[in-house]
Amino acid sequence: MEIFTQFCIKKKSSISFKNPFRFVGSLSIICLVVLSALQVSYAQTTVIWRTDGPSDGKWEWGSSCDASGDGQWYYQDWGGFRKRPDCYGSHNLFFNGNNIESMNLNVGDFNVKSITFNAGATNIRTLTAVASNKLIFNANNGNPYLNNLSTANHVFNLHIELNNTIEINPASGNLTMASIDVKTNYIDVKGSSGRILTIQGVVSGSGGIATKNANVTTILTSQNTYTGTTYLDNGTLQLNRTGGNTLPSANNVVIASGATLRVSSNQTLNKITLNGGTITVDSGVTLTVGTIETTGGTISGSGVVKLTDVLTVSSGTFTTNNNVILVSTASNTARVAPVGGTISGNVTVERYIPAKRAWRALTAPLKGSSGSLYATWQNNGSTLADRGVTIWGPSGTNIATGPNYSVLNYTATGWSGVSNTATTNLFDSTKNNAYLVFVTGAYGTNNITSGASATTLQATGQLITGNVSYSNIINTKHTLLGNPYASPISPAQMFTTSASNMLNYVWVWDPNLGTTGGYNMYDIVAGNYANTTSGSYTSNPAIQSGQAFFVKANSSGVGSFTLTESKKTTTVSNLFGKTNQTTTAVNTNVALCRVGLYKQENTLWTGTDGAMAVFYDAANNAVDDADGTKMENSTENIAFVRDAVQLSSEHHAFAQHQDEFFVKVWNTNVANYKLSIATENYQSTAMQATLHDLFLGTQTDLLLNGSVVEYPFEVTTNTASTGDRFKVVFQNSALGVHTSTSASLKLYPNPATSGMVQVQLPEGDYSHCSYEVVNGLGQIVAQSKVPTDSSHLFSINTASLASSWYVVRIVENGKAIYQTKLIVKN
Repeated sequence: MEIFTQFCIKKKSSISFKNPFRFVGSLSIICLVVLSALQVSYAQTTVIWRTDGPSDGKWEWGSSCDASGDGQWYYQDWGGFRKRPDCYGSHNLFFNGNNIESMNLNVGDFNVKSITFNAGATNIRTLTAVASNKLIFNANNGNPYLNNLSTANHVFNLHIELNNTIEINPASGNLTMASIDVKTNYIDVKGSSGRILTIQGVVSGSGGIATKNANVTTILTSQNTYTGTTYLDNGTLQLNRTGGNTLPSANNVVIASGATLRVSSNQTLNKITLNGGTITVDSGVTLTVGTIETTGGTISGSGVVKLTDVLTVSSGTFTTNNNVILVSTASNTARVAPVGGTISGNVTVERYIPAKRAWRALTAPLKGSSGSLYATWQNNGSTLADRGVTIWGPSGTNIATGPNYSVLNYTATGWSGVSNTATTNLFDSTKNNAYLVFVTGAYGTNNITSGASATTLQATGQLITGNVSYSNIINTKHTLLGNPYASPISPAQMFTTSASNMLNYVWVWDPNLGTTGGYNMYDIVAGNYANTTSGSYTSNPAIQSGQAFFVKANSSGVGSFTLTESKKTTTVSNLFGKTNQTTTAVNTNVALCRVGLYKQENTLWTGTDGAMAVFYDAANNAVDDADGTKMENSTENIAFVRDAVQLSSEHHAFAQHQDEFFVKVWNTNVANYKLSIATENYQSTAMQATLHDLFLGTQTDLLLNGSVVEYPFEVTTNTASTGDRFKVVFQNSALGVHTSTSASLKLYPNPATSGMVQVQLPEGDYSHCSYEVVNGLGQIVAQSKVPTDSSHLFSINTASLASSWYVVRIVENGKAIYQTKLIVKN
């Protein structure tokens, strides 16, 4: 039967403890009075090693706990040898007095269920250990505990191991611990009266720490490694390691109402769940956290909370104390999930922008005061590393007044320069504004005539949440709006709430199109962007936090719509620099025919613009509100043209025999270009399509199975080489011998540098075919009948050709069935 061993040492002795005490004894409680003249061997505090014990001196030895022959450790009293006190690891050890203030566990591990410092232990007691000896807490008829009912601060300078969840209770005095291996268990911190539990060593294992009682502070000062969730049910947990994280950066913390997480040194955490509690960040300290989920709670202190992923306020009031930053980096931008509660206080919102000299349509998802362009994006005149933006006017200086050409406002007459950035608001007390900004680097970098560097824009104000309504949207021009939310929003859901007289299109500015950016357009019916040649857009990306966009009313009159929290999405992407990916039609009830325009720059092809035809049964072949009009770029453009209207997205019934779609390219340079033409979700096999080059007078078969056909061409000084040069003609299908694709025709070497080029044809019958070499002016400079050799390999003499760019094409019955680009360098 288990009993408590209590000892009462009335006079302080200089005895050195070799082991804490606990034992299985008789049914009586032994209260031993030790006089100063008594020897240690008479006291139950002395643990001895019997002469028939093991020679290696291990504390735990053998498998038996009786005295019959395993050679166990024992303590000795007047009754002789007793079993080792911790043999079963199920006993409770009490410290009642102030004797033996320094105790040393020097002969092995020691098992115990619980330890209590009673009120009489008023002097500080320090427990230490030799080498790797450790104190092990076990569970037996209830969880173990460690109580301090005295007023002294007792210290455990030895490693502790838990075989079950332990309750540590600094009830009347403080406790200081070294390292603790919790294994899969928890440290439940209780106590009262403003007491402190300090853990100076490393807490390890897959369990964790839970604070249970109010008015108790738990302080962690080491680099802990435990991986379990930290639960703050009450009281305070203070993170106070010098020089790095106190908790592992992947850890999660749950803070209940009445509990406080105090961060006194820089800390990174994966997730904080704040259910009415408080996060206090000390002055000069930064708490970086991936996700905060809250039903209400408070940020306090003068330190900073940096959020790197998601803030979710599902209910209640989340008070920021003006110290929360939504971080934006090259890899991610923090967002605010749909808000079901209230966010009180200011928040700083960042927008990372990579190094590129390009225009960007920007906003900040804020409202409030002190929101001028100068105070926010120009750092209020302060030069900060990699922060803000250089804005300049015609004098070429980073000025705040005068017609600033690198920041533009969209007005009734189009783009116009901002006259004074110090008085032009990025946001006001009710809404955010949007601008087109030529970003070349941080404020003060002076990348004016050349150069570019990455920067991060930041602004501080109240987050815009809840419903946001827009009215007076006109149909004579586009209206520029800023995304009101610190979150991506879905363009597909733009007009699903309280919308009236709105076109089913959203126009955006993509900084990765061409050299300095260009317009793109999202077609809500097609579920696709018109241009996917390059830039930032896949088939259905969201409009990002900090991004501006355009809308337009339909022909019925003034339009209006409302954005709601439900329009937010989780699709975060780096709008400014994301690589394009392959797309497919999102709406399976429509088919697409995409035409992309690419420009050759040195040896690379750069996507400059794109347009699409959208086919579905109910479409009107005439131009109406269903068609998406073209917003014209200052550089290269491509569009379908119907009834003299330029369209980025032409809606049309499924193509019939002899349907024609005219394709216009303009604002081009004298340079090499190519068209990239492909269909998406086109199921009909009854039709075939042909690209007509009206300048060269050639025809090229297109594929309606999703495969891409590329058509290289040259824009020369001849005005007919650009503009209304192309058309796509649909005809009833007539299966032929050949499938036209430039990839099927092989030339080598290419470039041709030795006066000869080899032409390799795919398998087929070429008995009625000829080849032609055409220069950039559309002139045939070489032609002949294709040899009928079974190898389908023949040579073309290029020695007489000038060094330039040509097209080699295989012609059958007056139509090009294969063609590809040839470069001659003589």
